[in-house]
Amino acid sequence: MIPAATVRNLQKNYGAKALALAIFVSLLFLALGYKSICRGLVLGAFFSTINFVLMAQTLHKTIKSDNVKASISAFGNICFRYIFIAIPLVIAIKFARFNLAATIVGLFMVQSVILGDHLYRNFFFAGEGEKGTLNGRIR
Repeated sequence: MIPAATVRNLQKNYGAKALALAIFVSLLFLALGYKSICRGLVLGAFFSTINFVLMAQTLHKTIKSDNVKASISAFGNICFRYIFIAIPLVIAIKFARFNLAATIVGLFMVQSVILGDHLYRNFFFAGEGEKGTLNGRIR
């Protein structure tokens, strides 16, 4: 089992990187005059980061010895997170101030950062066998 401190460090690392990336890209769009894209990216990235933290916080609660209780708990967790992710989509659809496509891109910001981090580690540290890389070598 992964220690709670490691999980918190991963949450902070990926969440901070996702929000920083969203803010940086949003500032570029703001400088170009696309305010709705700027707002949509930040809105989506904010909810994506909160969703990631909620997922990590509730993961240990879905792991139980009883299969029926674990399945019901996992299903409820997934339903809650889908409803939570729908909030920025509804906001982007209802209000013209938010760009819907940018909000959707922002919702995938944490996943993009995680994928980018793993690809970076795989390509730049492939021969070193660094722990956590995708090349399968763990020392």
